[in-house]
Amino acid sequence: MHKNKMISISASDLEDFITDLSTRKNLGGPQDSAEHLRNLCDRTSILIKDEFNGEYKFFHLTIQEYLAAQKFDHKDDDILVRNFYDEWWLNPNIFYAGNKTDYPDVLKRIAKLEFFPADGEKKFNHFAHASQVLLAAHNIDNDVRRDVLLSMIKMFDEFSKEFINILVNSEDDPELQNRQLAKLRDQTLLDIILNLRDMFMEFFAMEDFKSDLERIWTKLLMDNSKLNMCDITLYSLSYCLAIQTKDAKYLEEFVLTDNIEINSRWFKIVDVDISIKKLINTQKKIKFKIRNIATKNNEYIQNQFKERIKRHYLSLTGMDKG
Repeated sequence: MHKNKMISISASDLEDFITDLSTRKNLGGPQDSAEHLRNLCDRTSILIKDEFNGEYKFFHLTIQEYLAAQKFDHKDDDILVRNFYDEWWLNPNIFYAGNKTDYPDVLKRIAKLEFFPADGEKKFNHFAHASQVLLAAHNIDNDVRRDVLLSMIKMFDEFSKEFINILVNSEDDPELQNRQLAKLRDQTLLDIILNLRDMFMEFFAMEDFKSDLERIWTKLLMDNSKLNMCDITLYSLSYCLAIQTKDAKYLEEFVLTDNIEINSRWFKIVDVDISIKKLINTQKKIKFKIRNIATKNNEYIQNQFKERIKRHYLSLTGMDKG
């Protein structure tokens, strides 16, 4: 049923299935399939009958998702990977990850972006779904977890750029039909930054991910070339680690590392974050430098925060307006 995206089955089809199954296995109970089905429903309440159309379905879709995952094995990996971005397959993937000790093959393929998410929705679902599946895969190897997290960060970066691009281009459409998009379009630069940061926190700020995110951050900083991720992604990652560890060094590294060229707005944001969140391990010289830059450019920064993102597209994404 689940492979065919069915939530119910006709009585005749289910009775035929029971009849066929009884020829291969000893099901016990009545020989008549219709009576067997009625007894099963009365005894377990797992299956219920829709009196309106006469079809049967599980009491809750989660039961169907769980039972489907219990039947999956390696031969089903392809369907799980191919449909990883589909909401219909999220819970089966989660249950499968938690049930199988050798599950990493699916996540390895997700980390390699075998089926590249072509649009913004699929990019979002990549890191949103991977976060939940990765948490369920409790026996996964550390290197696989790290590879999955890195792919999630890359997809968050791609999603952020595409999301900002859509908002910027929508400003030229006075009759925008999508109300949610129209509402987002009217938000300020600071609103968008904080919304994307909170989205990152929702899917990355997990205790199980912390040590691997720290390693990823350190590796990114050790790269001598300019990082090709947008500022919002790098800020969100550094903020996530700073909040998890209560350590200001991650945010300080974000604004002061040579291979991250950033707009002065980030000094103000980081200065406020360190102060409000009461982060520790702040060095006086570094803290003074950050605050000095934030204060020196305060009027310019405050004006930015009130503006829409169109004027700041390039500095936010590192890309020319599409």
